[in-house]
Amino acid sequence: PPFRVVRVTKAPLIDGVVSPNEYNGAVLPLGETPSRDKIQKGPGAARLSHDGKRLYIAVTIPLETPGKIKGTGDWGAADAVEIVLRWHSALPATPHGPTFVLQGFADGRSIQSAAAGAPAEAMTKLQKGIGYAAKTDANSWTAEWSIPLAEAGLNFQPGLTLGFNIGARRLESDDWLVWTGTNRENWRLDGAGRIILD
Repeated sequence: PPFRVVRVTKAPLIDGVVSPNEYNGAVLPLGETPSRDKIQKGPGAARLSHDGKRLYIAVTIPLETPGKIKGTGDWGAADAVEIVLRWHSALPATPHGPTFVLQGFADGRSIQSAAAGAPAEAMTKLQKGIGYAAKTDANSWTAEWSIPLAEAGLNFQPGLTLGFNIGARRLESDDWLVWTGTNRENWRLDGAGRIILD
């Protein structure tokens, strides 16, 4: 079922730390593999909110040996989290918006992938407005985003629906954690989930 994102009046501090009362609403589990098997050990957790102008996302990945986390390297070869989103049309004859693929690494890098075909100009516009931070603690690491809706081509009104997925690469256990397994890449949103901004 779609996941509902609560509207807040105070924006979270984008510092890689999930402080009490920063995010309201339910937790979005990263409890599947890309092939839709259940994660047997240490599923991840995502928290989402918005204020009508920005979408805020914090993703926490459990670790047994945080000291061995690898932040450097390309997607798949480093500890990283991927956010995938696009405007979702409810009308069959109306095309969806471009699919944006945001990747945040444990070393603090925030980049976008063009794998899903988003126009370069749209990606550049969005990237300029993104806030990102990452932090590792005693038993996990957290990636935290502030994503501007207008720069993503999204005109907010209550009930705005987005095709959405989250994926994470965890090197210490050599696994992939996702919200919704697609049996393919995370960014193929036709097989993924949706979020609704209240």
